[in-house]
Amino acid sequence: MKWKQFFKGRMQSLTTAISRFPLTVLFLVLAAIINTLNIQTENVEYVEWMLACFMGALAAAVAQVSYEHFFREKEKMWYVLFVPVLLFALLYYFMIDIESDMFSLKVVVRTVALAFALLMAFIWIPSIKNRLSFSDSFTAGFKSLFTTIMFSIVLGAGILSILSAVNVLLINVDYRLFLHASNIVASLFAPLLFLSYIPVYLQQNESSSEQINQSAEVDEAISVPKTLEVLLTYIVIPLTMVFTIILALYILMNIGRDFWINNLLEPMLVSYAIVVILVMLFIGRLDNKMVVYFRLVFPKILFLIVLLQTVASVIQISEKGLTIGRYYVILFGVFAIIASIIFSIWPKQKNGLVAAVLIVFSLISITPPVDAFTVSKNGQIAFLEATLKNNEMLKGNELQPRSDLPENEQRKIMETVNDLEQNGNIKEVSFLPDDYQTSTDFESAFGFDPYNDGTIIEEYSYYYFEWTEETAVNVSDYQQLIKVQFDTLNTSSNEAVQTIEIEGNTYQLETQEAEDDLILLLKDQENGEIIQTNVTNALEEIEPSSDFNQADLTFEQAFIENENNAAIVDTLVMQLNDNNDQGYSGELFVFVSIK
Repeated sequence: MKWKQFFKGRMQSLTTAISRFPLTVLFLVLAAIINTLNIQTENVEYVEWMLACFMGALAAAVAQVSYEHFFREKEKMWYVLFVPVLLFALLYYFMIDIESDMFSLKVVVRTVALAFALLMAFIWIPSIKNRLSFSDSFTAGFKSLFTTIMFSIVLGAGILSILSAVNVLLINVDYRLFLHASNIVASLFAPLLFLSYIPVYLQQNESSSEQINQSAEVDEAISVPKTLEVLLTYIVIPLTMVFTIILALYILMNIGRDFWINNLLEPMLVSYAIVVILVMLFIGRLDNKMVVYFRLVFPKILFLIVLLQTVASVIQISEKGLTIGRYYVILFGVFAIIASIIFSIWPKQKNGLVAAVLIVFSLISITPPVDAFTVSKNGQIAFLEATLKNNEMLKGNELQPRSDLPENEQRKIMETVNDLEQNGNIKEVSFLPDDYQTSTDFESAFGFDPYNDGTIIEEYSYYYFEWTEETAVNVSDYQQLIKVQFDTLNTSSNEAVQTIEIEGNTYQLETQEAEDDLILLLKDQENGEIIQTNVTNALEEIEPSSDFNQADLTFEQAFIENENNAAIVDTLVMQLNDNNDQGYSGELFVFVSIK
């Protein structure tokens, strides 16, 4: 009976969530329909509309909790709040630049940052001027998210398992049906389930009787589960203490040396700061001795550690420029410093200020001209110009190539140019030609080879033959056809041996590297050489084309004929990687006939 009561309660909660968040549900339904069209047509033509609907759903949820918290008695304010939501979704659609590259870093970062800011606002708003703190609403939101993820994974896996069973045992199931099922679970079920766990929080100005008799739903939502309390008190906090001691010892031992230049420490300290801040939010309703000690001491420790790391990150700008990643590391460092101050002064009462600062910083990071991409672009161009001027390579707006630069200066220039090109900003560099391409024009522009320090993959040649429907080989004159795969670069031996049998006799077909050539050898059972083919000599007159040193072979070029008095060994080169003097790898078809 319990499961029936649970199922009935969940269905009632889902129904309540639909009526409570009508505009959010409308956006989610539209997003699911648009994603269905994308799946059915097997393209991403409508992905901008889908993302705009998801962002609109988030904004509508924020508007709903704002209405409930601030304007519950003013019904007309519902319409006032939701008009900007529709405008916001349309603005996002027209502002997002997705046509050139749907998965570009700019699109991903801006969308994630905006969605994160909206989610934080959704959790924070109910705690404003309320006897419940942000820590309480954060705990409720985290529990809702965790439960939603768990239920969605189980439901999704169950549906996919049923479809797989039908596909294997009964009838063929269109693969798109699997995607449609996943779409319904992810786009509709999961968000609605999450919203169904979010209670309606009482306002501070509610009557005293309502304040005292707060609903069981809210009490259940903001309570810290016993398992989580034990996990935090006896595992997470002690481990954090030990890790803090290790960090403190490292900083004290290296404060005058590697600490200021060690990039590996940045992600570690960012992760440490995130853990401390999350623990501070989760322990808002706990009061055991371990928690009290953590709440009293660790915000101060966090302040010192993050302050030092933020200073180190700023110092590294002069050495490596201001990349997008470093922008966010510094921005997070400033946020963590402010959060540690808030937790030190108001560990319980006003920790909602942490959410407010996080929302502001998230919006700053995507708002021109102070967003990560604009600041990074301008910083990297200025850093490149300064480096070139310091090395007398830039006079006015004219670039002067130099081949005698120190290695560290070459590295600065190369990394900065690569960063600008990867983020689509290379055309903003005024002293480079409009048609500049790093892969082909770097050495002529700057005067040194970007491949000679080992930071970029060594130059190589790649030969490739594509087997088409028109390709045909008469195999009637051969006794054996062997597929040969070889790799003299990544194996301990520089040769590969295959044993073949023809008319009762055993032969060995070997590929080996000898004097920088790839040799194909056929040997008899006494290991005597019958015939050999120099594969690389046969291809050396073919010049690889394109920026990637790739040669697309014709059949006549790929087919190497070789014959002597004892045997015929013809070779069809399917692919061959020539890694300069480091070795060869590839695939051959070998046609063998013994005379």
